[in-house]
Parts: sequence; structure tokens; C-alpha cells
Amino acid sequence: MGMSITGQKWVGTVSVLVLFTVAFLLRAVGADYGYFHGDERINEAAKVLTGQLVPEQHFYPPLINYLNAIGLAGLFGLGQVLDWWSGPSGFRAQYFEDATPFYVTARLLTAATGALLAPLFYGIARHSGLARDRAFAVGLVGALFPLGVFMSNIAKGDVALATALIATVWATLVRFDTPRPGRWDVIVALMAVLTVSFKQSGVLILAPLALGYWILIARGEGGRACAASVGRILLTAAIAWPILNIGLVLDFASFLEFQKIQAVMSVTGDADRTVGLVTLLDRLATPVLGLNPVWLVAALLAPLALLLPGVRLDHKPLLIVVWIALVLATVGTALLVGSRQPEHLWIANFAGLALLAALALA
Repeated sequence: MGMSITGQKWVGTVSVLVLFTVAFLLRAVGADYGYFHGDERINEAAKVLTGQLVPEQHFYPPLINYLNAIGLAGLFGLGQVLDWWSGPSGFRAQYFEDATPFYVTARLLTAATGALLAPLFYGIARHSGLARDRAFAVGLVGALFPLGVFMSNIAKGDVALATALIATVWATLVRFDTPRPGRWDVIVALMAVLTVSFKQSGVLILAPLALGYWILIARGEGGRACAASVGRILLTAAIAWPILNIGLVLDFASFLEFQKIQAVMSVTGDADRTVGLVTLLDRLATPVLGLNPVWLVAALLAPLALLLPGVRLDHKPLLIVVWIALVLATVGTALLVGSRQPEHLWIANFAGLALLAALALA
């Protein structure tokens, strides 16, 4: 006799909670490592609490500052209850005396954001047709994703970018599973807006993904359904993006100036553009900051594995579209930046490839 629907939901909920807890503990354990990373803009988050929504640096969208500000507001409330400080003045004095609690709070929030990869991997596996035990194994891949664990100790937007991208993939899968696709088009749009609001480079993956997504809708549901999907997503994005990026909108000219500086720092000056591909392959094969050689082969061969008759996964065309989007964005970025490839550059790309490798091997 099969498990009741209530029992199935209970098992699913417990699986998600266990995966998130394991992932969070792995990421949170190193939150206080004794110094402040130069890329952590905790001062910008603190200024948000004073009403300053426009950041002083516009290298990236300001959403991560707003998210960290929420964490700092929670820290203020906790400190008030535990008598760590007295009022806003005491909170401010603590920041200038020893900012460690502020940095650790933001890092724990980053760890929690990164830990969401595990239940998202699990949810994608379930919507791809995998049984719970295999889906749980895929979820563990998200929990143990080495680069995700490493980067979760630095309070910046890269980890959130990866999580938002995987959430976008999850939402696209659910959209093809639901009898109410209109609602899920809106959710897909919101996840995509979150992705580019944490880091604008997310558009390099989202653009080919969106094209493939709409082609699949047109083929399966017709041109009118595709047009309606395009309209819903673009309208939702047009409403949500300015809200989540209000500090950028209020000072858009400065944002453009900072992007010129960003281009100078990021775009390669190498005469041989292929050096970027060599550097990328070296990164991919690195166990901690990449995927490791075995997982790399699995990720590269994922489309072939998905097409094998014995691999019984749902939504194979969509998964292949995701793979194509990731590969195009990854190769294009490598050619653009050349040898300048810091580890945080690849976290979203590698998370997506790790997911597809796990699905293919499951």
C-alpha cells in the first residue's frame, strides 16, 4: 500500500528541512574567520538603515546591501533584547568599536541564502521525475557544492546570484508542470529579476535561457501562449526591477560610469583570447573552486546522458536548454575576461553545471 498524500508531503518537508540545515551548518561554521574581507560592503548595508538607498559604489546592483540591512536590523533587535547595546547610538558605537557582529550577521545571512541551493536542487530533481531518495542525493550535491560553501563565508552578492539563478531554473520546471502557467510565468520573472539584481552578469545566462524557454512554450503550447508568456514576464520584470534596484535607478548615471571602470578591470587585454578557455578548464577541474575532473566530465556530457533511453527524466528538452545557456554564457565569459577569472566569477555557472551533472548521474 502506497504512502498517503499527507505522508508524502511530510516526507518532502522533512527532506527539505534536513537538506537546508546540513547546507547551512556547513556554510555557517566558518562565519567568523578573524578578518574583514575587502569585498564585503557592510558599511553600505549599515547606511541603508539610515535611509541611504543609493550606494557609494555602483559596481553591482544594491539589492545585496538591502538584504544585509535587513539582517543588521535583526541584529539590532536581538542586541536590544539581550542588552548588548542601548538604542541606535549604542548600536552605532558598536560598529566603530568592533564591527565583527555586523560582518558575522551578514555572513550568516549569506550562508542561509547559499544553503537554499540544497532544497532547490532537491525540488528540481523531484520536478524532473526522480524518486525521493535520488532527489535527496541531488539535494546533497547542492548542500556540499564546494565553491558554494567557500563563498558563503564572504558577505557579497555572488552566493545569492547562484541561488537566484537555480531558483529561476526551478520555477521554469514547475511552470511546465502546472495547470496555471500564467502564475508561474510571474514567478519565473521574479526569480530572474532577483538574479540580475544581485549581479548584472546573470543576464548572460538568463538571455539564452529565456530564448529557449519561450521556444519550448511556442512548440508545446502555440504562439499565442508564448506571446502571453513573454508579455507576463516582461511586465513583471518592468515592475519588479526598479523596486529591487531603487538605489541604482536614483543614480543611474553613476552606475553607468562604474560599469565603464568595471569593464576596464574585467575585460581581458590578452592578445590570445583562447587563454580564457584554458584558464576556465583549469578552474573547472579544481576540486574546491571548480567541479573536480569527474564532475566536470559528467557536466559536459550531461546532454548526452539525458538523451539515453535508460535515463527517465521529465522535461529533458528544458534541461538541455539550461545546459546550452550555461555553456554559452560560460564560454562567452571566459573569452571576454581571459585569464582574469576570480573564483566568485563562476559560482552561478558552476552551480548550474553541478546540478545538471547530478541529474544525469542520478
